[in-house]
Amino acid sequence: GVGSDGHGRFRFQLKDASEMVNELSVSPALVSQIQSLFDELNFLQSSEDYQYKKDFSHLGKITIKLTRPGGERTATFNYTTNQTLNRLVDIFRNIATQETRVLELQAIRESDPISTPAQLRLLEVELRAKQIAEPERLAPLLEQIKVDESVPLIARNHADRLLKLINKRK
Repeated sequence: GVGSDGHGRFRFQLKDASEMVNELSVSPALVSQIQSLFDELNFLQSSEDYQYKKDFSHLGKITIKLTRPGGERTATFNYTTNQTLNRLVDIFRNIATQETRVLELQAIRESDPISTPAQLRLLEVELRAKQIAEPERLAPLLEQIKVDESVPLIARNHADRLLKLINKRK
């Protein structure tokens, strides 16, 4: 969850593994974008059922919850045609992708540094597909990998290329 100050916690759990929790911080610009989409939806006051008339339960379930002074609302659906809500879902999905990659890169550096190149290849695909909410959030971690003698040289060089890609996008 993310508070209106842009700070929160990201919880992540793989099957049969213990839950990992990471402190999460998003930029004021992203918080503002999220808030304006909630406002555009009139999310708290609306009673719209966002679920498309046809059930796509094979896609999994999406739950979005907004808590503000004066109200709280939760909406659950597996598919919607509401474009504003889909933009909101994309932002949250990109935050989740970003934070998952951060957690996985940190864990692999500690436990299995030889697998760092594979994680960086996944990150590059996600960056190029614009599936990372705020690529600059990854810069400090990539800076650390770039100089980490415990990871393979190919990973250190790849981290450097990814930093250049992120800086070019700013």
